[in-house]
Amino acid sequence: MQKLTQFPVPELEILDEIYITIAVDLVSESTTQDKNRIQLSNCLNEAESKLESLEDQELVAKFNKQIDEVRKHLRELITHRGGLVLFITADDIYYYHLNNPTKDLLDIGLLPNFKPLIENYQFSNNYHLLVLSQEAFELFEGNHENIRRIEIDDEDAPVDLETALGTEKTGGELNHGTFGSRGSGAPQTFHGHNETSAEKDIDRENYFLIVDKYIYDNYSLPESTPLILYALSENQNVFRNLTKNQFLLDEGINESGNKMSQQEIEKKTIAKHDEIIEHEKENILTTFRETTPEYRIDNHLDDLASSAIQGRINELIINHSFKQNGSINSDGLYQEDDNNFLKQIVARTIQTGGTVYLFDSEELPEEINISARLRY
Repeated sequence: MQKLTQFPVPELEILDEIYITIAVDLVSESTTQDKNRIQLSNCLNEAESKLESLEDQELVAKFNKQIDEVRKHLRELITHRGGLVLFITADDIYYYHLNNPTKDLLDIGLLPNFKPLIENYQFSNNYHLLVLSQEAFELFEGNHENIRRIEIDDEDAPVDLETALGTEKTGGELNHGTFGSRGSGAPQTFHGHNETSAEKDIDRENYFLIVDKYIYDNYSLPESTPLILYALSENQNVFRNLTKNQFLLDEGINESGNKMSQQEIEKKTIAKHDEIIEHEKENILTTFRETTPEYRIDNHLDDLASSAIQGRINELIINHSFKQNGSINSDGLYQEDDNNFLKQIVARTIQTGGTVYLFDSEELPEEINISARLRY
């Protein structure tokens, strides 16, 4: 059983394999642990019942063995606040702990059902928050509801200027300090200085370089998570001029977090996060509106199916409430049947490097249920 933290991933891109997809909304309070356990157990029991309709009894036996393995890890799986998504195949088990709640789901068939992951990972729904000053930083993880402080227990982490650069000595002598990133090899060396104004600026740049590398190596890159910067405008400018972190969002919070409570920081961050999401949505919709008809397909299922098979879909927008039975046949065209057409076109789009977004009805142009923007 393997925990995944990024999406998409190669492990879930096998198109000719049967997947059991289970999504369960979890609440972390102790009084609800029994409810979470019962909810997940019921999903597993229902999956076993549905597997009985498969003709391949050897395959059914493999899936039942995998379901028994999941049962052994129930406590570990439900001890989380947010969403749990399980992908079970005959040979592997993958799961996500999502920061955001998810709707309950049980789906068995060819291809995984990516809807819970799209809802969680589209836009900047989950993010890291870096509260930065010239002397120290704090790191939080957040979503649209709250932020949670990340406890950094690495004693070499550059949580403050002194740890990163070393204590100051008199007489203008340089001091040596070291830092390392989690799991990295040899430490890197930087210098402290006597505190003239120019030397303070140098120390700030050196400190920000260290912080930037540490956050990138240990959090942004492994989790592919957007980063919001909370800092004074002057520190924002310095940090942004030197950062190598491509996950840093353009919009930040331009004020000091010093002497502010976590509740105050959370309130300002959630308000900024709402702005960021709205801007991202509007940018995507504007791009679609400005795309010429030859590079855009609206609602036409045959053209959407063939474009997905050919790997031409760069971005796919789906109305959140839209449902469509059917499948993509051997000729790459839509055909009516009892399969989940949306699951197929989503999986094809993601496998070929496209991006999928889910929008509410009121956010989309009238009469648009599904729309694709093409590469060529």
